[in-house]
Amino acid sequence: MVVELHKNGKSSREISRDFDIPSDMVRRWSREYSASGDSSFVGNGKPVVTPEQQEINELKKALNEAPGKSLLDFEDFFPVLIIKCAEQPLGPFTLFC
Repeated sequence: MVVELHKNGKSSREISRDFDIPSDMVRRWSREYSASGDSSFVGNGKPVVTPEQQEINELKKALNEAPGKSLLDFEDFFPVLIIKCAEQPLGPFTLFC
């Protein structure tokens, strides 16, 4: 609502008074919205996760929740893991990215 008012021409000072928030906050929210659209306000402190990162997270979870399984039991995931690992910076845990 605040960003929409600002985008429609109401000054940050007026919005600041109407909503009892700092005017620099209004300007910051407007900048963030201009740069990132709806993804700039995900809420509850949850980070924005790309579909690729979500897939990596799900694969990691599947591997961690499979007691007594070896990596060979997950050979169907290898092509995806190799591609996703290649996109990660090299480091000591690259194998397990």
